[in-house]
Amino acid sequence: MRLVAVLPLVAYAVVTIVVGVRLLRLSARTRQLPEFALGLGLLLASGVGQGLSALGRAPAWIGTTPGDAIFSIGVLVSHTGLALIVLFTWSVFRRRSRLALAALVAITAALAVAAAGLIAVGTGVGDIREALPRTRPWAVLSLTLTTLAFLWSAAESLRYERMLRRRLALGLADPVVADRFRLWTIVGVANAAFCMALVICLQLGLSPMTEPVPMTIDALMGTVASVAWYLSFLPPERYLARVRRRAAMGTA
Repeated sequence: MRLVAVLPLVAYAVVTIVVGVRLLRLSARTRQLPEFALGLGLLLASGVGQGLSALGRAPAWIGTTPGDAIFSIGVLVSHTGLALIVLFTWSVFRRRSRLALAALVAITAALAVAAAGLIAVGTGVGDIREALPRTRPWAVLSLTLTTLAFLWSAAESLRYERMLRRRLALGLADPVVADRFRLWTIVGVANAAFCMALVICLQLGLSPMTEPVPMTIDALMGTVASVAWYLSFLPPERYLARVRRRAAMGTA
């Protein structure tokens, strides 16, 4: 059962790394903030940051000076990545809104506090059983902020997707672009559900890697998010042709 839960998470990490690299390559050509922020954010949050944090908590490293250093770097990197993802949402959807700018600043500051808290209480521990109770409040804060960030992104994307669907009915929008907003909404909701499942587990003192219900939820949401990421940024031509065909039938 544990393998069933781990494989979707590995697939999710791989997909986000591939998408992140692709977006960074795109940003090198376009010199635009959204591509850079999302590409780097995905690499740091899902790929590099989570990997370093897990490595620093490995049995051979936890409680050692190098292990604490690796864990601390991983926490800083992953939270920086999350802040960049929030920056992407603001830059794409609400760049002219002062309220959205305030939300961006507030979430970024809270992520910095959560990272500092995790590092302060998560280093200098003897083993993982000692680390988990100490880091739980800060992990809950971090996951809650991540949930809010993805829900914000999903809500904005859903609003734009609905707007484009109305224009699409009149032949005034690109069906592929509209579909990408739909997929991005799915990504946001799936990631938010994934994080909230982890929050509930932590609050109940359960391990998401041993309890069947959270394992199933995380595996399912990880799979949904991975597929949506892939179709958003690495869509096969057959999928794009299907999207255009369905739009043409709807318009007709």
